[in-house]
Amino acid sequence: MKKIMNNSLIKEFYADGYKNLSIYRAPLMGIAAIIILLYHMPQRIIPVIDKIMYCGVDIFLFVSGMGLFYSIKKSSILDFYKNRIIRILPAYYIALILFFIFDVTTSGNLIGNLKNLLLFATGIRFFVFQRTLLWYVPAIIAFYLVFPLFYKLIIKIKFFALLTAVFISAVLSVAAHIFQFVGLQIIITRLPVFILGAYVSYLISENKKFNKLNLSLIFLSLIFGIIALLISFLSAYNLYSSGLYWWPFLFITLPLCLIFCFIVKLINSIKVNKALAFIGAYSLEMYILQEKIYEEIGKLVNNSPAAIKTISYFGSIIIIFILSIILKKISNYILRSRVKLSTM
Repeated sequence: MKKIMNNSLIKEFYADGYKNLSIYRAPLMGIAAIIILLYHMPQRIIPVIDKIMYCGVDIFLFVSGMGLFYSIKKSSILDFYKNRIIRILPAYYIALILFFIFDVTTSGNLIGNLKNLLLFATGIRFFVFQRTLLWYVPAIIAFYLVFPLFYKLIIKIKFFALLTAVFISAVLSVAAHIFQFVGLQIIITRLPVFILGAYVSYLISENKKFNKLNLSLIFLSLIFGIIALLISFLSAYNLYSSGLYWWPFLFITLPLCLIFCFIVKLINSIKVNKALAFIGAYSLEMYILQEKIYEEIGKLVNNSPAAIKTISYFGSIIIIFILSIILKKISNYILRSRVKLSTM
């Protein structure tokens, strides 16, 4: 506490500037994973907090954009694509196959579940039929595809690359609204946050520091985003169809990440950092599994009292995490086996 009173902690945080986001990137991924877990929990506790927890995906996309900026600098575009696909698809496809086996066993509907498997595996279920279950995987793959272009734009035109992403997102969002592709708003409106993360990594690589102007802009961005978020509570459906439902998080995500970084720095615990980083390492697997597990738990406790449901859903978080570890180990084992076979 004395350290805070002496302002040494604040001065150190200020001196590190945007670099704080890189220093605490792994804990940020863990925080985002926890927020997403709580948001997807069917048993809503406080509706307003549920709405705010929608920021979990935006934080994760922001942090992913940061990481990709460094990743693409170290490899060719082909290697970049290969590495990204290897990170995403094995765990996703393994989970889809396990879901398929489970659903066929419990329902006996082979044809229907096979159709679902193919729709999920190809991304058609999201991009064509606009069903948002497991939307993140096809969405992040789409972002991977366009990222090399935005990387070059960031290097050449810097901040205007972010404005380009905002412009493209706004145009596509209007088009999606006009042509009734409302389900795609969930990805279209997230592109700027993703590119913002990459742009912040550019600022870090250029050793850009905080100053009064950009700190003021970050603060105003947070205030504007919060006001816009509060307004969105009043007319969620109309804002959803127009894409405006997600825009407040573009203004909130960067300042919110900085706040989380400051809190982690304030706690100053190696154990907390490692725990959050450990959770963040399994964030993809947790995302893939959580809604299916919540759904099956929900069927078991459907007629139970609210307290039992709440306890069951919180308990299912442990199941999700354990299965996420197993899923990652299986996908890593398959990838290692494939590498060994290719070198024989």
